[in-house]
Formats: sequence, C-alpha cells, structure tokens
Amino acid sequence: NGDGFPEIVFSNFSGGAHCCTTIAVISLRPQGPVVVFDEELGSGGAGFKDLDGDGRREIRYEHLFEYALGDFAHGTFSIPVIYSAGKDGVYRVNTRAFAQLMSNEYEAASEEHQKAVYDSPIEAMEEDRDLIDMFFLAYLGGRSVEGFETLTQLKPLTEETHVNENSSTADPRLILEDALKKVAPEVLQQPEWARIKSGKPLAPEQVKPNAQQLAPPKPTEREQPTPAPTPNLADIPNGSPSALQRQPVPAPVPAPPPQTRGVRHYYGPPVHY
Repeated sequence: NGDGFPEIVFSNFSGGAHCCTTIAVISLRPQGPVVVFDEELGSGGAGFKDLDGDGRREIRYEHLFEYALGDFAHGTFSIPVIYSAGKDGVYRVNTRAFAQLMSNEYEAASEEHQKAVYDSPIEAMEEDRDLIDMFFLAYLGGRSVEGFETLTQLKPLTEETHVNENSSTADPRLILEDALKKVAPEVLQQPEWARIKSGKPLAPEQVKPNAQQLAPPKPTEREQPTPAPTPNLADIPNGSPSALQRQPVPAPVPAPPPQTRGVRHYYGPPVHY
C-alpha cells in the first residue's frame, strides 16, 4: 500500500452458499500493527492489483445484488468498487479515480453485448443483467449519457425467469431503483432517470454525448507513497483497537501481608464485571 511497511492480509470465508468473505489488511509498523483495511465483502470476493501503475496495489471487488432479477447465476448484477491507499496507507473507496478503466471495461462489455444472442426467457434476464452492469461501468467511467441509454433497452421479466420472490415487480427498472436507493441515490435525481422510469425516450440532446459529458470525473488526490507516522487506531476506519492496539503493561501489584484468619481482600486493579 506504499506506507513503507510490510502488510499481512487476513481472509475469512464463511462457507455459506454465495457468502461471505471478510478481508483485513494489517500494516506492521514499529509502533505496533495498524488496521488499514477491514471489510465484509459479501460473495463478491476481492483482488489485489496495481491498477494505475503507481507501485501500490488497489483492492477491487464486485458489490453483488444477488438474485435481484431472478436466480443467482443469471439475475445477479453488480457494481465495481475500488479502494486505494492514501498517504497514511489506509484504504478508502476511490472508484471514480479509475474512470478510464471503467470506460474501457464498458466498451468491452458493449462489444460483447452486441455479439450476444438473447432468445430464451433466461437469456432475456441475462441481457437485463448485462445492461445494468454496463450502466454502472459507463456511469463510473464518466459516460453517464451512454449508460442511461443502455437502460432504455431493459425488458420486463417473465414468470419463467423466476422473478425474485422478495420483489413484487417484474420491471427491472424498479428493481434497479431499489438497489440505487441503497448505494447511489444521487443517480435517481438525474433527469435521464426520470425519463427512463416513465418509459419516455431520452431527449436527443441527452442521447448524443459531448466532450464534457464523456470527461471522466476528477479523481481524488493521490499522494506519493512515503512512510507515514502511525495514525491513531481510533481514527482508522473499521479498525479494531481492542484487538490490535498495544496496551502498556501494568505495574506489578504488591502482595498483601500474610493473613492467617479472617476475610481475604483483593488489592489489585478494578476488574470489569
């Protein structure tokens, strides 16, 4: 992560179907170990890779909306999430700093979609899933107009595709809206979304992208990797001070004088109930 100290990565899998993976990254610093990442990642898993060539590894995982459109294999769409390390070595969500990567993946997914054939009801559900995945890639890649355009191609789900039993609708737009309320409510404020939800076509000026719309969002500042002083564990997101913070060793308690009868008393430090 570029903080100048080695790390240990802990990974735990619950063993459940499609769930759940937890990953923690510990930076081994002279003052004591520090938690720089600790997240439960559901069934999306995570990968460590230097995505921008700065010598530091980012953490990427897919935030899955399991069974959103139907069964897990065909009806689960996802949002890519990328964590990058700051100067203090702590990993924070910074997906928009990788807009070019998202844009490239959107183009590749769009080409695959154009070649694919979706004939059966199950394949139609897969197309809705692919279109929603493409929307998130385009939106995060600074190509929101093209992303909203993909959503105009969504088709209603059928009974044969086993609509999610927790959803009372077969409209993938409403299912997507429910997901956006949890992770990206700002999307629902866009005028393009209002048109899509109402079933109206996008306005010509919205469909035709321009240079300003295609410009990727400004990435967050990325500092040069330099060793940083150990931050207070209380300030570290998802830290575990009680488990990792080194406590001072208490001074030995003098033994009470020998006692041959009566009530023995405890003279040590207070003990929590």
